[in-house]
Amino acid sequence: MIDFAKINNKSSNLNYKLLDLVKLNEVEKFDIITSSLTLHLITPHSILVNLLKKCNNYLEDDGSVVILVPHPCFIDRNNRPYSKFILSSNFNYFKQEQKYKVNLKTEKSNLEFFSNFYNLQGFFDAFKKAGFVVSELFESSVPDFAIEKYANLWTQELKFPFHILFKLKKVKK
Repeated sequence: MIDFAKINNKSSNLNYKLLDLVKLNEVEKFDIITSSLTLHLITPHSILVNLLKKCNNYLEDDGSVVILVPHPCFIDRNNRPYSKFILSSNFNYFKQEQKYKVNLKTEKSNLEFFSNFYNLQGFFDAFKKAGFVVSELFESSVPDFAIEKYANLWTQELKFPFHILFKLKKVKK
């Protein structure tokens, strides 16, 4: 993704870094911190909050955190030919920190792993406890060029958002 960003944004005042926030010990501050399809894997909720607090500490006062996660409201509709989300028979949207199994097919292998479920309230609670407010929220949709080019791939994606993107800002002190 960093290579893609560099190719598509030639601005000379940008510096991209791939860093592990857990291992980061620098005093450097960042304008933007991103997390793509990872925060829903973190459990318990207290560790998620602590990780977000660490993001807050490394962020410039006017900076942003951008987070992409599977859309919790439609997790039961996320099954596609290349991925399957298996929820327990007693799944309850209102219960936090439920595990669900993910089967992901790639060209080279089939991966199985467990993910963690947070509902919208769980995410908003973590953001607030970490000193953030949600400044923007975007529910993903399939872009027109992708529908035209790969029309046969999109079925459920045209009916439900599979991902949700949060843009967070620091709470002004």
